[in-house]
Amino acid sequence: MIPQSELDRRVQHAVERILDDESLTSDLEDIQAKVLIDWGVAEVERQARLTVNIQDETQASDVLDQIVSRTRQTMKRVAKTADKQGIASPAELTQMLAQTLQAVEQQVPAPPTPTPEVVLPSAVDLVAPPPPAPARPEPVELPSAVDLVDQEPRRQVGLLTRFLRFLGFKGG
Repeated sequence: MIPQSELDRRVQHAVERILDDESLTSDLEDIQAKVLIDWGVAEVERQARLTVNIQDETQASDVLDQIVSRTRQTMKRVAKTADKQGIASPAELTQMLAQTLQAVEQQVPAPPTPTPEVVLPSAVDLVAPPPPAPARPEPVELPSAVDLVDQEPRRQVGLLTRFLRFLGFKGG
């Protein structure tokens, strides 16, 4: 378990990433944007606190990136739909947010919450080892051109005789 101050730092960093992204609510009126931002901040804060049992900062950062990314996607989806449908009241926006969350949960299962007993694999463990190098075939000794030549003493043979030998007629 990490110290409370470290957890608070993680949570604050995740919340700032939501608050700093103006594109999440740019198409909404102020009252609608407030409802969506309040939900996004609460959701990121709640899920970021679940990283209390992740000791490795790299793993915690990866988990927080996923949390913020999913929350942003949901917020953008709700804002886009609200803008298209002309939803103005906070109650209607809250209802749409609940419906969107339900749809998202059905599409993507929630990530498992790490517990102290769970050891997450490192990125190195997740990468498959390279395939073994292909085995090199044993070198094959090819006969030289001299070995392939007829071992009979050479003599001058005419073109027709060589052609007939080529066709399989023995003559001489």
